[in-house]
Amino acid sequence: MNFKKRASKSIALALAGISVIVPVLNASYAYSPNMSIEIANSDKVDIYAEEILEVVEIEGVEYTYKYSYDSEGNQVTEIRSENSENSEILVFDKESSEFILDGEVIGSIEQTYNANSMEGKSTGTADWPHFSSSSKKVSWKAGTSVSSVATIMAAAFSFLGPSGVIQAMGSALLANLANNSIGGTIYQDIHKFNSTVISNYKNTWKFTASTGQVCGPYVYMFN
Repeated sequence: MNFKKRASKSIALALAGISVIVPVLNASYAYSPNMSIEIANSDKVDIYAEEILEVVEIEGVEYTYKYSYDSEGNQVTEIRSENSENSEILVFDKESSEFILDGEVIGSIEQTYNANSMEGKSTGTADWPHFSSSSKKVSWKAGTSVSSVATIMAAAFSFLGPSGVIQAMGSALLANLANNSIGGTIYQDIHKFNSTVISNYKNTWKFTASTGQVCGPYVYMFN
């Protein structure tokens, strides 16, 4: 399979259409759970349809992500560490909303909607009125790799991708979540820019782990 290569050692350039509003930081930087990170997405890119390839750094190790759809329309993420010749091939089954690795279910995602998902529905501002709120529960088996946990969490978002999750949260925090929790809930609060000319959206999100640890808020924008 031919993949379109968009690799970069800086994950700010790894995901097509992604740029960083804050200074570019290494993916292994230990972000504070309460640090607000803004990522601007200038275009809606389906990384699976485009068969994007990207390289990200997780705790000092480079990982190559390859994205594609299988013949049944399921998302396929192939992950390879620079320290291994073997790949993890993670399949997101669109019918069951489960993540499958080597024939075994290692995670799942469940979508629910809750107007109070960000501790009370935000009314926004005149420039950024409230558009929608949602919450999605993600889960993974104990022992799931950090690279796979990022992929599982990314399925809760539109146009963010695993590298966006890693960049926002930091791989040190993700490693802590992978080692000490079995999932949690992603809360999203979306505002739409008040314009009749352009359609810009701002997604403010946070993650509450199964342990009760709260991470975020983080922000990314798309149009």
